[in-house]
Amino acid sequence: MKIITLTAAILLCASMAHVSAQVHNSTDSINVNLHDDHACQCVDVTISITNIRGDTLSLLLPRWSPGYYQIMDYPNNVFDFAPTGSHNRALTWRKQYPNVWKIASKNNSTVIVRYRVKSSDKFVARTTVTPDFTYLVPTSLIMHPERQIETPILLTVTSDKKNKTIATGLKKVTNQQHKLAATDFDNLYDCPILIGDIETLQTFTVKNVPHIFQGYKLGNFDRDTFTANLQKIVETAVSIIDDIPYKQYTFLGIGPGQGGIEHSNSTTVAFDGNAMATRESQLRMYSFLAHEYFHHYNVKRIRPIELGPFDYSHENRTKQLWISEGITVYYDHLILARAGLSTADELLKSFSALINHYESGTGKNFQTLADASYHTWSDGPFGRQGDAVNKTISVYEKGTIVALLLDLRIRTETAGRKSLDDVMKTVYYEYYKKHGRGFTEEEFRKVCEHITKSKLTDFFDYIYTLTPIDYTKYFTAAGLDFKENKDGKGRSLSFTVNSTKQQAKILATWLKND
Repeated sequence: MKIITLTAAILLCASMAHVSAQVHNSTDSINVNLHDDHACQCVDVTISITNIRGDTLSLLLPRWSPGYYQIMDYPNNVFDFAPTGSHNRALTWRKQYPNVWKIASKNNSTVIVRYRVKSSDKFVARTTVTPDFTYLVPTSLIMHPERQIETPILLTVTSDKKNKTIATGLKKVTNQQHKLAATDFDNLYDCPILIGDIETLQTFTVKNVPHIFQGYKLGNFDRDTFTANLQKIVETAVSIIDDIPYKQYTFLGIGPGQGGIEHSNSTTVAFDGNAMATRESQLRMYSFLAHEYFHHYNVKRIRPIELGPFDYSHENRTKQLWISEGITVYYDHLILARAGLSTADELLKSFSALINHYESGTGKNFQTLADASYHTWSDGPFGRQGDAVNKTISVYEKGTIVALLLDLRIRTETAGRKSLDDVMKTVYYEYYKKHGRGFTEEEFRKVCEHITKSKLTDFFDYIYTLTPIDYTKYFTAAGLDFKENKDGKGRSLSFTVNSTKQQAKILATWLKND
């Protein structure tokens, strides 16, 4: 198997950068030098490609990062592109597509490509460089050879920072933390890197697998309590699927801000311990971390078939994003309750707020959940904003609501014996573990109906049509009341006072209180 060696030299600037390369010929190795230099506020990249056996070399830069379903401006941040061949002679090149650089490499067995990349303001999907902190998004910095996405990579990252701690989900290949390895470019693009003054919290293990929280400017908070609660979150999430598919998991905090992106064995989150002073803010942060963590199951492994293998040059649209995002939001709330971090009443309050906000919007009259999933790339994750009449919805919002209804429906029809947990576990083992692929819309529906042992036509109408949701039907059967608030503003979920034995069993198993 061919090995691509990446020796990274990143001149990191405070603007953003993204590089990916693809080659129209066969190569044996690639060296990429990235060295961060905050003084220039940019990333200097040098790529050395050897054993070239073709007349042209095409370098491709991803236009988006998996987990953030928006086309980014990565290619626009590359400048001073300069390829050279034997004896350091300049080679001709042209921009073939917005994210493709095509180089005339004839009669040159080795090509060295130098270019610079602007860095950006701090955001989970962009590379950022500051004097004491560097955040590298590989999709924005490293080129991959065309049609060689499966090539293994050796990566070397160096820095001029006084504190050069490196935190990443990538495997370290030596005692030198700056030497890293990726099984292929998908693996590389899935592992962001933090460099600088990084704090590492106490490692905890779940099923003998280490979990680490590392971050920049973590702030003032009770670290021992936080780590203990984070362990409860991981343990509760793992109990749903009953399998840990990684050898180590790393939470990467990039400091105050917004947003998070999931990865197969890590997640990047905006984190500010100073903002965890109240119970409400703590629950919000724990819910956020549970969401990003559960994504390593739901979307990284339990995934719509359209979301992998990835096309890094174009939108990867799917009508099933409500499964990846909505069901994950549902579980991030449920995990906190099952872990004992939130109460049952707080859980119902959260779901009531989601329902009321969704029902107060006009988008539900115009856009189906399947269409909202498909058009996330153009509408944004929370629907279009600022329209005179909102005709879009959020997959995060309605997706959570239908996940709740689906779970209660399964529990009701099976007298509490089965649940959405069984659906997720079945899809995980059948399609990810057994077949190594994603699932189709039809396959996901079949699993749901197999677990429930009944047709779910009326439920899936909530996905593919504009049918108004019959909340009473689902909630009453499960032992929940959904009544108008006294102030007339929305409705609230509560537990039925005189529930039947079956309803009590359903709710007990739902919250894992049995």
